[in-house]
Amino acid sequence: MSWPMYRRVERQARQLQDMMDRLDVDPVALARLDGGRAFMTARSLCLHCGTSDLCLRWLECPPSPGEKAEFCPNHRLFGLCNRRC
Repeated sequence: MSWPMYRRVERQARQLQDMMDRLDVDPVALARLDGGRAFMTARSLCLHCGTSDLCLRWLECPPSPGEKAEFCPNHRLFGLCNRRC
């Protein structure tokens, strides 16, 4: 893998983790969902996401109660694995 591609993959992986933390996603629940395929899908969607710039700006803002990241292609999946539900 070329260095620029490696950096992109690493950055997107960090963003995925930051988004999961911000939305209080239970990583164990996500890893178990659909035998692990849900997490692989989430990771792939994040890697190829067309809204990563919007995601970064959203993550930089202070969190607000009940916030949702409806722009995120993983939004619905993350909602299934939310610790608050």
